[in-house]
Amino acid sequence: MEKLDVFRKDLSLSELVQTKLTAIDECLIPKSKKGVALVVVDMQRGFLDSGAALEVPDGRTKCLPNVIRLLSKARNVGIPVVFSKYVHRPGSMRISAYPFTPEVFEHKPGAPKGPFHPSSCCMEGDPSSEIVSELKATKNDIVVQKYGYDAFHETTLDSELRSKGIGYLYICGVMTDLCVDSTLKSGFHREYKITAVSDAVGTIWPHIHEACLDIWKRKFARVKTTSEIVSEMDTLR
Repeated sequence: MEKLDVFRKDLSLSELVQTKLTAIDECLIPKSKKGVALVVVDMQRGFLDSGAALEVPDGRTKCLPNVIRLLSKARNVGIPVVFSKYVHRPGSMRISAYPFTPEVFEHKPGAPKGPFHPSSCCMEGDPSSEIVSELKATKNDIVVQKYGYDAFHETTLDSELRSKGIGYLYICGVMTDLCVDSTLKSGFHREYKITAVSDAVGTIWPHIHEACLDIWKRKFARVKTTSEIVSEMDTLR
């Protein structure tokens, strides 16, 4: 690949930007299905069930069908699959739980339940912590349990991926601006070459979703649609 020359005088700013995006795409596109994994972030009942305390409606209505497509294609062509699960350990006072996510604390009978209230959402052992039934993990999948936003932090994910020779990641799941963003950037700083699937990630704030995609494609990852990635997976050997 010819290196990008940002000092060329014959290109306009818009042409330079497009040249940079093309170079990013060429650098980050997976070269083989043996070196890439699909990472599915936090597609759990506590985020996707209707009425869940941490419900992300777009995660269920928009992301889930596309994640199903990605998962089916990955398994069909032999690409390894990783699931991350955000869980809260009873008694923990990690800052990601307090004060930012009161919903994960234990719900007391008779007390209010739902957004901004202790609801046992994603607590260890609670049904809300489980991956949704449409995306059941198999014995061959990597399942990483995490206690914060970043799927790499204090988990075995990095060593699991490196032991399999994986250096490229397709990332999807919820939430765009929190667990997906944290995992994507953490992977970037570990030198993984990452593709974010734009219509298979979601949050509850559309404008923040779009801002994340814009930031990612400038400095952290390729950004492609589900249809583009499904087609791309078919070309990997």
